Amino acid sequence: MSKALRKRNHWSGRLREAVLSVTATPSGARLVPALSLLGGAEVAQFPYLATAVDEQQVRVLAGKLQAGDLLLEVNGAPVAGLTSRDVTALIAASPSPVQLKLLKPG
Repeated sequence: MSKALRKRNHWSGRLREAVLSVTATPSGARLVPALSLLGGAEVAQFPYLATAVDEQQVRVLAGKLQAGDLLLEVNGAPVAGLTSRDVTALIAASPSPVQLKLLKPG
């Protein structure tokens, strides 16, 4: 396979970034993001988005989120080896805006 063909088909060419703003309650407490995650270390997979986000709790500032997207990083921190519960906690504890690095499988 030629070098040019390998470069064009490499998975890193499908990386996307999305920036989210997580809303807070009137008392100032942050809501747990309405991201439905599946996968994770408990099933030996990368965490991935099960469904689209709840637009009332999470506002997408840049990029887009699609069901099935693999989640690789949260604010620059790799999520490989974390359970889906740990990733949800990491997103909830992150200051807004939250930057996600995603990969469309395929």
